[in-house]
Amino acid sequence: MKLQPLKEIICVKPDPPETTPLLSKIILDVSAKKTVQDYLFTHSLRTHFQTVFECAVHRKGQGFWVQAEYGAGKTHFLGTLVNLLIWPKEELWNAVRDDELRTTYAPALSKVRMFPVAFSLRGMGAADGSDSLMRIFEEQIRESLRILRPELDAKIPITSEELADHWYRNEATDWEQAGARSFFDKEHKSSPEEYRKANGIKAFGRELVRSGLPQGKLKGKFKERFSWLYEQITKIGEYDGLLFVVDEFRSWQDRHVQGTAAYAEDEELLETLAYVLPTNHYNILTVIASQGDMPQKLSGGGEGDRFIPLYLLADKNKSDFGEIVAFRCRDLLPGADVGIKDYYNHCRQKYRFIKQANISQPAFKAIFPFQPRCFEVMRRITQNAEQHNLPTARSAIRMGWQVLSEAAF
Repeated sequence: MKLQPLKEIICVKPDPPETTPLLSKIILDVSAKKTVQDYLFTHSLRTHFQTVFECAVHRKGQGFWVQAEYGAGKTHFLGTLVNLLIWPKEELWNAVRDDELRTTYAPALSKVRMFPVAFSLRGMGAADGSDSLMRIFEEQIRESLRILRPELDAKIPITSEELADHWYRNEATDWEQAGARSFFDKEHKSSPEEYRKANGIKAFGRELVRSGLPQGKLKGKFKERFSWLYEQITKIGEYDGLLFVVDEFRSWQDRHVQGTAAYAEDEELLETLAYVLPTNHYNILTVIASQGDMPQKLSGGGEGDRFIPLYLLADKNKSDFGEIVAFRCRDLLPGADVGIKDYYNHCRQKYRFIKQANISQPAFKAIFPFQPRCFEVMRRITQNAEQHNLPTARSAIRMGWQVLSEAAF
């Protein structure tokens, strides 16, 4: 049998695939369609999306811990997830390359409106660990407000300093205001109003916090603070929940060692978002992506647990590796099924391992024109990211694309 030339079955992607996406860029409205269009929903990945979508549709808060080695596609996973949750557009859902997901969830998610706070922790905070995860969350909530609802940016106090300023102007009693005047006169030889005008809200609020006057009024506990923020944002009327998505959490974990006060504080904050508030009927979805293991206190394995783990390219999902690499490198031309079937039958007769491994025709098509052993070699070369600085799927996609681009079909 004469096999059809590969150039009549596949076409190589014209440009090198983008393998180092930035979360801040791929969740923009203008980038959403391409982000979704370039994503392959393998069986295991589809299951992950279904798990998160079910919580979103039923307004049930939950935490998810996305774990994978460096370069395994965490950021692309997060970007696709966020885009499908926050941009309820028919055009975007038409770009989803999975009929089951599109049919089941596009109509239901079009009714869901979550306020998104998505960011990467890479490069954030102090190198010596003297930083606060709560402070980072506050800054990112503020940034999302500036982008999505600029008219409300100045109206919703978020940080301790802003809450102190809000307290002084709206809630302080005459006695408390008198105490503030005494403090500013003693410390700065000015009235509170003069100091605020000259130095700004942040400095003014910081001095109020230092004075101790608004003690008990600043919602110091994580539960109080996030409850306040949730109520301020959802009462706008446009949003019915909050969506927190954090990439590159490992870079933060490495600076906050287990057993330290900073580590315990991080655990408490994440537990508040993923468990404490959802069990009090707050519709908050929290998705954390990390190369590192989930802290023991946050571990869960099922519905209602603190964080549900979602593993990418794990051992039981190792077939995803080849499917993703092939998908990102080439497209199948119209009528490709006939040619691929001929190649499948030819390989089953000629190569014993195809039959011994019981590789199905759909699985053969998913990685065509590569054969399974190619990906075994690629994975061995790239698997030890920390020792050799070789990311897994990221490097393999580049390798696969270069091989196909340089091949003489």
